Amino acid sequence: MLFNAEIESYLLSKLCFYSEEGIFILDDKLNYLWVNHSFEETIGFPADYLMGKPLSFFPIEKLIQNKKSLTYRILQSLQNTGYFQEDINCLNPHGIALYTNLTIWQIPYQQHIYFVGLLRNRDANATNIPQYHLPQLSYYNQFTGLPNRSVFISLLSEYLLDTYKQLVVVRFSIDHFDTISNALPDEDVTSLLKQLTQRIQNLTLNDLKMFAHFNLSDFAMFFEVSDIHLIRNELEQIINSCELPFTLGKDRFYLHLSMGVSHHNSHGEQADILLRAAEHALAYQERHGGDGIHWYTHQLNPNLLEDMKFKAQLRDAMNEQQFIPYYQPKFDLQTGQLVGFEALVRWQHPERGILEPQYFLQPIIESQLSYDLFCQMLLTVITDLNTWQQLNKDIGICINADASEFCQPTFVSFVKNLLSINPKCQNQLHIEVTESSLMSKNDQTTEIFNQLQKIGVLLALDDFGTGYASLSYLSYYNFDFLKIDKSFVKDIDTNATQLSIVKSIITLAKSLNMQVIAEGIEYQKQAEVLKQLGCEYAQGYYFGRPMDAQAATVMILEHLHQQ
Repeated sequence: MLFNAEIESYLLSKLCFYSEEGIFILDDKLNYLWVNHSFEETIGFPADYLMGKPLSFFPIEKLIQNKKSLTYRILQSLQNTGYFQEDINCLNPHGIALYTNLTIWQIPYQQHIYFVGLLRNRDANATNIPQYHLPQLSYYNQFTGLPNRSVFISLLSEYLLDTYKQLVVVRFSIDHFDTISNALPDEDVTSLLKQLTQRIQNLTLNDLKMFAHFNLSDFAMFFEVSDIHLIRNELEQIINSCELPFTLGKDRFYLHLSMGVSHHNSHGEQADILLRAAEHALAYQERHGGDGIHWYTHQLNPNLLEDMKFKAQLRDAMNEQQFIPYYQPKFDLQTGQLVGFEALVRWQHPERGILEPQYFLQPIIESQLSYDLFCQMLLTVITDLNTWQQLNKDIGICINADASEFCQPTFVSFVKNLLSINPKCQNQLHIEVTESSLMSKNDQTTEIFNQLQKIGVLLALDDFGTGYASLSYLSYYNFDFLKIDKSFVKDIDTNATQLSIVKSIITLAKSLNMQVIAEGIEYQKQAEVLKQLGCEYAQGYYFGRPMDAQAATVMILEHLHQQ
């Protein structure tokens, strides 16, 4: 039988191709040159996607910065010995755990360096094995280990360039997750997320290319299908997986999911646009009761591309510090003296001039920039307050914050550092939080409130009476001020019911050692009635409209001259 080097080479190549072990070949920079079918199946990436990409699927320069990373250790070992071998645990793009042995050899050939590797499955119960998430935790959610937004967009973008099939993008979330997370300890919330993730991973979902976890209960998937209608069965499987209870110790919980779906190219040809379309569909489903699936239509947001561009402008505006405070004056009703201002955000748009919050605040929240906006505003407010304290030490400024911003890890330290640098501002900085943003009683928020008050921040409950649990909040949180919403003040001089409500609120606040601020005062009669009821402070157009810092300085000086 004829057997020579050519036949040997051919048969060995077939052996590599059909081998049940994952085999791959890399160039001298660890970029993929060839992989066999088993390697594709094991790691969950197709060969066409891998070609030309680094071993870790991300640019090497990003990954070697952390000297503890798997990529760095592979490079070091290959440079020093020409060989690397180690057992590793990792995740594929679907979030499924892989228990493997990775071996790589350096092979010089015709003045070039190549690397040949094996990826072999091993015992899942082996102990003391390093945990790697292909290859750095920065690309994976810390709670579930699933790929994060960065990984998702990267792979989706690649498929959009190469696929000849249809891509379906899914965003889904747990209904009423804020209420659930506020009611349970952090470890129980994490357990629920892990249990949900595991259930979905255990499903047989045809054509799924990636399952990702962006943040909290924000999940995403995308499928590559020949017919988009075939995806409905997979999505219903996910919804139905929550019909069985989730267990936390002895307690049982039922979760419901809302889903939003978009597909290429009917709803867009770029990853971010498809994600945004699916997000709009998800929001629609949540507004209409949740627990179901909604497919995106252009009627939900006919200007999706414009919406994306506008949110990009917001990020640029944040970087260029175009958001500034406008100050609405606050007066002592009993003495008629100017006592401070409320800082209201404005966008100093380079082309459209000064824009009010209704034009940009909701997109800011959707873009998860509200905390950045708060920090930027507070820096300016503290600077102005420090200046005004030199003119009148009794002037104070209040600034609005959402309860979600209070829970940012750096919130308290950020405020504390500012006040330590500007000690004159202590006890003159007020932070207002709306009762609707609190949602439910939360021990973490209580602790943050206590820390803020210890460093000289005064707290106000804004829009009192417009939420569903106002009295509950007053008994649970320790506020310094209570703000009566303008809806109760509007007809206070002619409406006996409103008069009685406001009178009761003022009495309640005084019994709890809180001072009362009424907002929305538009004419003198309203101010007179509130003064007679014993309300301490008031603000509204009757006293002055919001103004820039220069105009506020002029107002302070004028009132000083009148004293």
